[in-house]
Amino acid sequence: MLAWGTLGLLLGAWVGALARLWMRLIVVYPETFTWAGTLAIIISAAIGGLGLGLVRGARLTGRSKVWRLAAFLALPFLGAPMGLGLFLLSALLGGWALARRRPIWLAPTLATLWFAALPFIAYAVGDPDHHNLYDGVHYLSISVGLWTLAALLAVGGRELFVRWPTRQP
Repeated sequence: MLAWGTLGLLLGAWVGALARLWMRLIVVYPETFTWAGTLAIIISAAIGGLGLGLVRGARLTGRSKVWRLAAFLALPFLGAPMGLGLFLLSALLGGWALARRRPIWLAPTLATLWFAALPFIAYAVGDPDHHNLYDGVHYLSISVGLWTLAALLAVGGRELFVRWPTRQP
């Protein structure tokens, strides 16, 4: 379990660093970024990764399903105010689709629709004063970044929906 938790912590920190780097690349005025904000994102992502790593470790070692509650450690990274819950929904819908739960067609359909809508949602909730500062390439980089982060979060979110092995008495 300790190994899975450590791996989750490191992967979470990596995802947080990628997220912050991507934010830095797409922002119009990067002067507003602070080290405190950067550390908050990386640390909250690392804690979320720790929680998902513990869930995976508990599932693979046959521990109690109560360990799924460790996934709540991911909420600070996935929840508001970061992206109005876009990342939380990406983790949940994508994770559900990757876990291949029944009905087998519903989750992939919803996840595909959600991932296709992400760039349009980002444009809609973006700062209207900056819309004229972006060109097509900029919106493409925003879309690719959103899809990449959403896919990484879906892989982590999968641990919430994968079937737990039945315990032998």
